[in-house]
Amino acid sequence: MNTNNKPAPLFDFEKGRRIGRVEGMIAFHKRYVENMKRENALIKILKINLMAIKNEIKKVSLNGIKLEVTYKEHDVEENYINEITKKCAPVVHNDLRTAFLALRPFLITIAEQPEAGLFNERNIDEKPTDDMEKDVIKYVITGYSLGGSEESAGVTLIGQKILKSGQVLNLIAPFTKYEQNDSEEAYPYAAQLCEAVERCNEEVKLYLFEGKYGIIQKQLDFEEHPEVTDETAETTTEGIPKRKRGRKRREIATEVAYA
Repeated sequence: MNTNNKPAPLFDFEKGRRIGRVEGMIAFHKRYVENMKRENALIKILKINLMAIKNEIKKVSLNGIKLEVTYKEHDVEENYINEITKKCAPVVHNDLRTAFLALRPFLITIAEQPEAGLFNERNIDEKPTDDMEKDVIKYVITGYSLGGSEESAGVTLIGQKILKSGQVLNLIAPFTKYEQNDSEEAYPYAAQLCEAVERCNEEVKLYLFEGKYGIIQKQLDFEEHPEVTDETAETTTEGIPKRKRGRKRREIATEVAYA
């Protein structure tokens, strides 16, 4: 029993010794801060997981620089699903266009186009060389549609081929599963295809939910003061030439901020 009316010393179980109250408060605060950091990290991970569950991309169409997306919105608390289709006005970011370009080798090989022989296990997921680009530049990815789940999950790639005549040949590749197996019908680059589509999905989600947009053309009015000539000058009562004022539109490109 403590008979001196003094606070009993604290015991640090981690260090195995008694400590004073000040040292004990410091140790408690330190543990509290560490616990809060761990909790915040767990909350962040949980939010990311909930976002992935809540919004499921189903179909994406890219028309030039504009995007149209169909996705399912899962409300976990209320236990219902909304299917939403958005025709988006903001210009897509260059990263999204780059992700779409990376799907061209898969469209070419799945649709068994003549250029399919250019690709193999080593280069199917790499940027085409300059020589290869001359052959694949005629192909354009305009969208993809996701289907199936778990072992049956896969994608249907949609695109176009620009013919020598300038006409457009629409291409819709057969539905291709991500799962690899040893059968002859299995797509040999299924794993790389899955990764490429996931990169597109990630960019689409950043566009939809994080505001990752591209470049917007804006027009601003600037006042222009042309040089005074004998033909354009106006004389004031004091005999001083008066410059004519004009307004001129100039276009500037502004990169949209992305946090």
